[in-house]
Amino acid sequence: MALAFVKEGADIVVHYNNSAVGTEETANEIHALGRKAITVKGNIAEYSDVQAITEAAFSEFSHIDVLVNNVGDMALNQKS
Repeated sequence: MALAFVKEGADIVVHYNNSAVGTEETANEIHALGRKAITVKGNIAEYSDVQAITEAAFSEFSHIDVLVNNVGDMALNQKS
């Protein structure tokens, strides 16, 4: 999903909680396409981590045009 936005000219904040390797690979692909990307670790279930992710995004890019929360592994255990 991030690469689709990059191909339209977006710079990206790639968030992760556990999968730093995959996140770094995505960021490297984004850089190879000539766009900016940062990676930020944090648990979105923790408010302080959400604040840190947000601060990193605004510090690097000064604004957010689109926010996509894509946490696919969370749905594996979802009961509703």
